[in-house]
Amino acid sequence: MKGKEEPPPVQATDAPHAPRHPGRDPQVSRYAEPDTDLLLGADKLVAVGYTHLTAPLAVRSRFAVAHEDLPRMARRFRSLPGVSGCVVLSTCNRLETYLEIRSVAEAEAAFVELVGGRDLEGRTVLARCLMVRDGAAAVRHLFRVASGLGALVLGDAQILGQVKEAYRTACQHGTAGPLLHKAFHAAFRCAKIVRTQTDLGAGAQSVAGSAVALLAERCGRLQGRSVLLVGVNDMTRAAGERLRKLGAGRLLLCNRTPERAGPLVEELAAEPVPWSALLSAVTGVDAVVTCTGAAEPILTRADLAAAAATRPDRLLAIVDIAVPPDVEKLPDAPLAAGASSVRSTRAAGTGRPVESGPGRLLVLDLEDVAAYQQGVEDRRCQAAAAGEAVVAAQVEAFHAGIRSQVLGPKMERLREEAEETLARELARLPADLPAAERARLTAFGRTLVKRFLGASRRIEDET
Repeated sequence: MKGKEEPPPVQATDAPHAPRHPGRDPQVSRYAEPDTDLLLGADKLVAVGYTHLTAPLAVRSRFAVAHEDLPRMARRFRSLPGVSGCVVLSTCNRLETYLEIRSVAEAEAAFVELVGGRDLEGRTVLARCLMVRDGAAAVRHLFRVASGLGALVLGDAQILGQVKEAYRTACQHGTAGPLLHKAFHAAFRCAKIVRTQTDLGAGAQSVAGSAVALLAERCGRLQGRSVLLVGVNDMTRAAGERLRKLGAGRLLLCNRTPERAGPLVEELAAEPVPWSALLSAVTGVDAVVTCTGAAEPILTRADLAAAAATRPDRLLAIVDIAVPPDVEKLPDAPLAAGASSVRSTRAAGTGRPVESGPGRLLVLDLEDVAAYQQGVEDRRCQAAAAGEAVVAAQVEAFHAGIRSQVLGPKMERLREEAEETLARELARLPADLPAAERARLTAFGRTLVKRFLGASRRIEDET
C-alpha cells in the first residue's frame, strides 16, 4: 500500500460514513427526494465502498485495486459466510462492492478487511471514508451511478460501460447472485431511459473529456499543439478523441507494451513512442495526458525538473488522471536553488502555472479536474433533476417487480385458504335454508373474501 497520508475528518452526524450536509452526501443528490426503506426479500442488496465524495485522492490511491485483481477480489467476497452474490465496481473515482447479504455491518466489516488487508492503520482510514447503503437506497445508488448522476463528471458517458464491465466480470466468474442480476439489468434500463428522455447525456463529458477541457482552459487553445498520451485504456482513448475534435496537431502515444498500443495508435492516427523514450517525448511536447495502471509514479520530480529546464520559454502542461497518480507529488517550493520552478499548482492557491525560474510547469490531477467540473455541473442542474425523477420511478418499478415475485405466491396461498374457509362455512348452513337466502349469503361471503385479500395486499405494499 502506498503512502500514509490520512484524510481530513469527514463531517458526520449519525455515522462516520454518512455526512448529511447538502451537496456532500455521496448518496443524497441535491436534486433528489429522500429514500424510503423497501424490503427486497431475505437477502438485501448492500452497496459498500468509497467514492470521490467520501475519500480524497490520497486514500483512493492507497487502496486502488489493479484491474486484473478485481475478479479475485469478487471471489473473495463471494466466499465469505452469508454472502450469496458480489459485483465489484472499480473506476478512477470509486471502489464499490454490491453484495447480496443479510447483515449490513458484516458487509462493511468485510470491505474494510479485504480492501485494507494487513495495513492496520489504513483500515482505520478506510473505515472513515466508507459509503454504505442497503435495500432500496443501494438500488437507487446503483441506478444513479449507472446513469451518470453520481459521477465526478455529471452525466459521465463512460460510467455505464464501466458498470457493465463490472457486471460482465461477475457473471464470467460466477459471483453475481439472483438479486444482483435483476438489479444490474434494471440499472442498465434506467440509464438508457435517463439518456434518452433527459438532456443529461447531451454533450456529456467523461473524466478524460473534462481533463482535456481543463487543459484547454488553462493553456489556451489546443489547436495545432502537440500532446502526448501515456497509457492505453478507455480514458486515454476518450482524451485522444477529444483532442482530435479540438484540433490538436501532433498526437503521440506511449505505452509500456507497444503491442497493446498498436490499435489505439491507428484509431487516433497517433505517433507511437517507445517506453524508453518517454522522458524525451515529454520534453518535446506542449502537453501530456497520462493514465496508466502503474503502482508507482512514472514521472518523478527529477524528471519534471529536467524536462522544464530544457524549455525555458515554453509551458509544459501535464494532466494526470491515473489512480494511483502517474506523476510524483510536487513540493510547495522550488526543488532547489536555481532549478526549475516545479510546484503544486493547487498548493499555491492559484491553479495557474508557475511563471518564475528557467522553466514553467503545470501539473493537474483528478482533484483539479473535480474542482473544474464543479462549475460545469451547476449548469446541468435541470437535466440532473429530470434524471433523478427517472431514477426514482425506476427504483419503484424495480421494487414492485421484486415485491410481486415475493408476495405473489403468498397471496395465492392466502386466497386458497380464504376460499376453503368460505366453502366450509357455507357447507354448515341449514339444509332447509331457502335458495334465495343461500345465494345472498354466498355472495356476501365472496365479497368479504375479495375485500380481505385486497386489504391484505395494500398492507403488504405499505410495509
